[in-house]
Amino acid sequence: MKKTGIKKIIINGIKCLLTEDHQKHLIPTKKYKHRYSLRHNEIDWTEPITVERFVFANWFGDILSPVPLLKEEEYKPIESWSISE
Repeated sequence: MKKTGIKKIIINGIKCLLTEDHQKHLIPTKKYKHRYSLRHNEIDWTEPITVERFVFANWFGDILSPVPLLKEEEYKPIESWSISE
């Protein structure tokens, strides 16, 4: 399998694609149409805590989602997440 630096991740029950590399820009596809950023806590940078439209400080990674994760809100707390196989 080719190493791309892109991981499969489940955010709040939704299967998404994740990159933790600032140099690897995710481009939306037909399946994964929605792009978001994840923010980590200032003290614990090992876990994402929110999904946001854009994150500058405390950036955890970027994701592509098959469904919209945000509507009118600027961010949404992450209730559960895991790396998918």
